[in-house]
Amino acid sequence: MAVLLAVFLLVCGVYAIFGYSVSVMFGKPGYFHMTGDALWALSLSIGMAVLGLVMRARAQPVV
Repeated sequence: MAVLLAVFLLVCGVYAIFGYSVSVMFGKPGYFHMTGDALWALSLSIGMAVLGLVMRARAQPVV
């Protein structure tokens, strides 16, 4: 489960970088706003994924 949470966060990060870089390269501020809106819509899921990874890391002691 933790792997899926980490992959989800990685995909969100890649999407953010890609969306913002496309808006800069092509000079289209609309892409910037669409990326921001999409990440805002996913903010609850992103927060829950981060919280899940933090709770899992705290629950399992490092040996």
